[in-house]
Amino acid sequence: EDHFEKVRGLIKDLVAKLEAEALEEADAKSYCDKEMAAATSDRDTRSAELESAKAELVGKEAAKAQLVNDIKTLSQEVADLNKAMMEATELRQIEKTDNAKTVADASTGKAAVEEAMNILKTYYQSLLQKSSAPVVDREGKALSDLTPETFEGEYHGNTDASKGILGLLEVIYSDFERTVSTVETAESDAQSAFQTFETETKSSISDKESLIKTKEAEVEQIEEAIVTAKETIQTTFGLKTSALEELEKLSAMCVGGAESYEERQAQREKEIQALKEALQTLEDWKN
Repeated sequence: EDHFEKVRGLIKDLVAKLEAEALEEADAKSYCDKEMAAATSDRDTRSAELESAKAELVGKEAAKAQLVNDIKTLSQEVADLNKAMMEATELRQIEKTDNAKTVADASTGKAAVEEAMNILKTYYQSLLQKSSAPVVDREGKALSDLTPETFEGEYHGNTDASKGILGLLEVIYSDFERTVSTVETAESDAQSAFQTFETETKSSISDKESLIKTKEAEVEQIEEAIVTAKETIQTTFGLKTSALEELEKLSAMCVGGAESYEERQAQREKEIQALKEALQTLEDWKN
């Protein structure tokens, strides 16, 4: 009678079971290695994408802030230029009015002096003519012969004083004439300078307003990009969270034990080897 038949059967069953477990665990190890690698790669990819999206968002927000600041600065410059243009226009109008009045007053004065000079010159010229060609009556007597004895000689006017008056009037006439010429030249120069300033200022305002519109359009584009970046961050964060959850689940399933796969495999191999040696001993005991 074989007393160890039942024992050998039990040993064979146990060896078969351990070998099946080893095979199954090997398949599980392969699965775990593959899935863990995929989950780890997915986690790393999502992390990189998330950091990239965050960096892009920071960059877009910084660009928007710079554009907004540029628009604010340009708008203030346009306001300052418009103010300067308005003030220059008002001053130019006042100066133009003052110059016109000065020229008008000087022209009136010049005309008055000219008229006075003509009157005096005409008068004194007539006296000179009378003194050089005396008038006689029918009897051949000159006007001076008929003058009452109470008058001493013929009246010839105060010619010496008249020369001084005419000389002073000529000086005043020249002053008025110079004033008209000087003011008209100054007015022409001022108007020319104003027109240059006006042209340059309007050109600068137009350029700055055009630049403001360009930057405002850029702000709109960046705002759209910011919205997209935020959506990308939200989506990528969700994908990263899912990858982390999958990795955690796989870790619990594949790396949960205190022993590693290699350690369990080695222990199992030793157990199988021991069982096989015991089985061989039991099979050989009769011999």
